[in-house]
Amino acid sequence: MENNNQTSDDDLLNVNDYAALQALFNSTNGKNWHKKTGWDFTSPTPPTAEVVSDWHGITVEDDRVTKIKLNQNLLSGTIPSALGNLSNLQELVLYINNLSGTIPSALGDLSNLQELDLSWNHSLSGTIPSALGNLSNLQEFKLDNNSLSGTFPSALGNLSNLQMLNLYSNDLSGTLPSELGNLSQLKWFSLSKNSLSGTIPSALGNLSNLQDLWLDDNSLTGTIPSSLGSLSELQRLYLQGNSLTGTIPPSLGELSELYRLYLYDNSLSSTIPSELGSLTSLGNLYLYDNNSLSGTLPSAIVSLPHFYESKRDIVGGYEIQGGAKSTSFLGEDGDDRIYGHGGDDSLTGYDGNDTLIGGSGEDSLNGGNGNDSLIGGSGGDGRSTGDTLIGGAGDDILNGGDGLDTLYGNGGADTFVLARSSTIGKDTTDKIQDFKDSTDKIHLEGLRFHQLGFAYDRALGETSIKALSDGNFSEEVLAVLQGIDKALVEHGEDFV
Repeated sequence: MENNNQTSDDDLLNVNDYAALQALFNSTNGKNWHKKTGWDFTSPTPPTAEVVSDWHGITVEDDRVTKIKLNQNLLSGTIPSALGNLSNLQELVLYINNLSGTIPSALGDLSNLQELDLSWNHSLSGTIPSALGNLSNLQEFKLDNNSLSGTFPSALGNLSNLQMLNLYSNDLSGTLPSELGNLSQLKWFSLSKNSLSGTIPSALGNLSNLQDLWLDDNSLTGTIPSSLGSLSELQRLYLQGNSLTGTIPPSLGELSELYRLYLYDNSLSSTIPSELGSLTSLGNLYLYDNNSLSGTLPSAIVSLPHFYESKRDIVGGYEIQGGAKSTSFLGEDGDDRIYGHGGDDSLTGYDGNDTLIGGSGEDSLNGGNGNDSLIGGSGGDGRSTGDTLIGGAGDDILNGGDGLDTLYGNGGADTFVLARSSTIGKDTTDKIQDFKDSTDKIHLEGLRFHQLGFAYDRALGETSIKALSDGNFSEEVLAVLQGIDKALVEHGEDFV
């Protein structure tokens, strides 16, 4: 009688694929994998394709393996060359394991491969095989966070379908080949944190679909190619941490989709081109530590609708400017200038003689150490809290501007600036929390001492300073000095 349950050869997994999986299991210490459900090589002949399709991380179509996904699975050891026999393989994903050794050139035989991800295997070393340039169907190529060395193979310029190329954080050296300009489908490209030298190929301007270009933290020299202004889809351009020279190309002002432009820590010179004010999508512009870059930041940049922050060099420190949104900015040691502009901003100067200008919005300004100048701007609407200015140590100048502001001089001989409101009928009373009689001063803008009146509230223990009414203005409370009797200030010695 015929056995209808007998397995036919057509049901079995391809013999070469079975051998390749066995080689992978043995070469990467399969017995100690985190997950190895189904992986069994006790039989010298392949099991059915249906059985293998239930193995952890394996996808089978017909009798061929099409996907291997064994990421984060405690693989250790080397990648076997036998994987090059998986001629139907579309995805090889082995990221975040403990693989070591080199990448086999045989992987270049995987003509149907669409994704190759060997990233985050820190002991994976050696060079990138030129044979990988034969993977004509490859779309995602990820070898980041390994220990790869040698030069960038020009053969990778043959990967005409490649959309993502990530070689971040390796030890690649040498120059960038012009053949990279052939990757017409590329959208995401990172070579950050390597040891690359030479110039940036102008051919990169041919990558019309590119959205992200990361070449930061290498040893690249020469100028920024003006051809990069042709990358009409580019959203992020990271060139910081190199040794680039020359000027910022005005053509970068044509990158209408650009959101982040990082050019800091180079040796760029001349002025900031006004054309950057045309970058209507720009949010971040970092130009600092380019000590030969001079001139002011074009006002058109600060006014851009999505603008968040710029940072550039000034004499003795940095200039940081924000846009219309609420932002939090930190200066560094040195004499910094920090502008919040619109929004409810938090500005901190740290050490140095800093200038902090809040602009519109309810801002918090903290000068830190040094002789700082703090200007709150037009925060507060007569009902809300307004700006908070904290001078810190040093002889500070605190000017709340319009709004119901709170001022703390803290240490040093501080000067508090008082003026009438710029808006008729708007309450802009400042609260000066720690005025030190005979040490701190009050500077009057647009007023003389004889135009002032004083009132002491015994219940609250505070003195009000008023601008008296005259033919042009009604009476207005300028500030309240907390814990100060009017007798200490009404004679004028503390006013300048």
